[in-house]
Amino acid sequence: MLKKELNESIINNISEFISPLGFKPKKNFDQIRFVRKLSSGFEYLAISSSNYYDTHYLNYGFGKRIESIEKIVLLLEAFFEPNLFLTSKSTSTYYLNATYYTKDYDRHKQPITDEESLMYHIDIIKDVTQNFALDLFQKLDDINYVDHQINGEGANFWLNETNKPFGLHSFETYRIIIAKLVKSAEEYKKFIEKIMALEEEKLIELKKQEQYKNLTLEELFIPRAIKKIEEI
Repeated sequence: MLKKELNESIINNISEFISPLGFKPKKNFDQIRFVRKLSSGFEYLAISSSNYYDTHYLNYGFGKRIESIEKIVLLLEAFFEPNLFLTSKSTSTYYLNATYYTKDYDRHKQPITDEESLMYHIDIIKDVTQNFALDLFQKLDDINYVDHQINGEGANFWLNETNKPFGLHSFETYRIIIAKLVKSAEEYKKFIEKIMALEEEKLIELKKQEQYKNLTLEELFIPRAIKKIEEI
């Protein structure tokens, strides 16, 4: 199976089940994307491959963009420097962690040499889309839901995105924007106190290095970002 045949088969097989849901295929040099446009932004399934003549290795991923969040990110970039967050009109706000659902860390190692071996991967992608991605896409439309998941209490106050069902384009900054959008003034104040406590711990570790011994809390990026987010 050559790359052209691989791509044609992927588009045909995935389109068959995902097109009725409103996703349309878009192919570029690097990947095939199936994109669904929404009033709030867009969602996509992206599939790419590593190719060695007639043997291929498949990778796939899911992303979702929320325009209300990305507009604030663009304003924030204006205060700092262009392309600080490497955003564009095609950048996703969230990425979905398919491995959280499949528990399969070696799926990309299974080679594709013919239609049968390709269908093994296609069936996995269909399963993940239908039983994981679509439901999570819907939940991520609700910024309050996301705030509760990542900026809540106990296990719902994430320190990072490791082993989580989804992640954010720039976790530390985006979580603050999300909190600012939905929390009450009192809730936001308590949340920022937690974030600043983490930043103080980070500063202590940094100051152990000679080049950072005179660094102050106000010079760290997140405290500076918080100040600007609150001004937007």
